[in-house]
Amino acid sequence: MDYAWFIYTVALMAVALAASSTSVTVWVLTNRKDCLAAAAGFFAYSLDVATILFDEYQGTKPLMEEYFNTGLTHPVANIILRVCVITCVWLWVAMRVHAPVRKRHLAIFAGVYAVVAVLTAPIGAHSDALHTMVFWGISDILILGSLVFAWWWRNNRASETDRISIDRSATLWRIALVLVVLILAEDIFFILILRLDAMDGWVRDFFWHLTERNMSENILMVICAVRMMLYNRDVMQIFSKHPMEEGSKAEKVSQHRDFESRLLRFADDHGMSKREREVLGLAIEGKDTQGIATQLYISTGTVKAHMHRIYTKAGVEHRQDLINAFWKY
Repeated sequence: MDYAWFIYTVALMAVALAASSTSVTVWVLTNRKDCLAAAAGFFAYSLDVATILFDEYQGTKPLMEEYFNTGLTHPVANIILRVCVITCVWLWVAMRVHAPVRKRHLAIFAGVYAVVAVLTAPIGAHSDALHTMVFWGISDILILGSLVFAWWWRNNRASETDRISIDRSATLWRIALVLVVLILAEDIFFILILRLDAMDGWVRDFFWHLTERNMSENILMVICAVRMMLYNRDVMQIFSKHPMEEGSKAEKVSQHRDFESRLLRFADDHGMSKREREVLGLAIEGKDTQGIATQLYISTGTVKAHMHRIYTKAGVEHRQDLINAFWKY
């Protein structure tokens, strides 16, 4: 069983590192800061998982009945990595719902959570099950709070275009919410309820390995990592076809961080020419026929001809239908 858990843990680390590396690649291509946040979060998570493997390999992991009363085995590393993971989750969620995030917001969130984590960290003689639950429970609640914030922002502050874009991932948001609730429930069960003093054999061994691993958290990480890697694959494929086009234009032409890559994918998949793609991009930004003609140095008649072909290829009849189709894509 020890070997199976070793493979399981290494596989988790491999998935997290793969998602981190592909996110860095997309960040380099597109300058999307949400990809950088994702890369940092997955990398920190892989290191956090590595501490579990290290303790089991070294034989320093406490016994089951003592585990939650002995405190963090690597308090400094555990606190730093947990703060990094939760901060990256909050930052990524805020960016994905297009909420404005400034450096001071990030510094305040990370700083306050770091202070709280230090004050609540179960260390040495000051540790007990309740203390441990508070430390990990705050982490769980902050992740849940990030999702609640996303829901609130979508309903109260997001523009119609933002809501269309956010709703494309509605299933993922719902799955994440369910799993985060399960993460909190799993921590409460293992830390405050479960007692295996009278158990032995493979059952005891199984739950001993689970003490520091949270299966719901692992599942959520894998789902997000796979989703991220699939998206990163699509973006890298698109930019491999357009090597001379800078993805960093995205933040210059649109408030949406994924505008440029989405524009390239939408145009390619609908068989649009480069000029049609340029007209499409300006139309999505809200420029009228005259504005598009002025910026591209073409006549309004040419713009209308391009728009007609774009409507035909996209399977729509009006500009608003085109905009909706674009952001739902």
